[in-house]
Amino acid sequence: MPYIGDITFRIASASALEHTVKMRQTHDVDLFASTKASWVTSCFGRPDQVPHALKCLWIGAAIAASPTDLTLALNRSQDLKPMLNMARDGTMPLLLLQGDSDHLILAEKVIPEIKAMWKDVEVVIFKGIGHAPFYEDTEGVMKSISAFVKRLPARGFGAKL
Repeated sequence: MPYIGDITFRIASASALEHTVKMRQTHDVDLFASTKASWVTSCFGRPDQVPHALKCLWIGAAIAASPTDLTLALNRSQDLKPMLNMARDGTMPLLLLQGDSDHLILAEKVIPEIKAMWKDVEVVIFKGIGHAPFYEDTEGVMKSISAFVKRLPARGFGAKL
């Protein structure tokens, strides 16, 4: 999602919300660390195909974000009005890249939410891919971004890029 807010509770899986609660608690270090590890694993559609060393790197990066950091990130105030106005009138196109095996953000919930708000939205669903399509299908993501960007000048967005 291009923003944080009430929509998070409508599009996130129960597992994602549970992970978030556990990662924001400050009294149990073991729970904090094990939840970060579980969250990283849940980012992949096929976690058994992700090298252990990479998972360890991601877990280390995730642990570096404290409960306070996560709370601030999830509760930051945002003035959504300008962005949503541009979304509705078509002056801000959106490319939504979504894995159909995403265990955190549910495609069947996020796609209707986005399509209801965005006049100009392109949705690309990656089969067998989780929350990290940029890792699990780097080539597919790059092709999708390239095709999306190439169509923008034809739609009058070239001067703004």
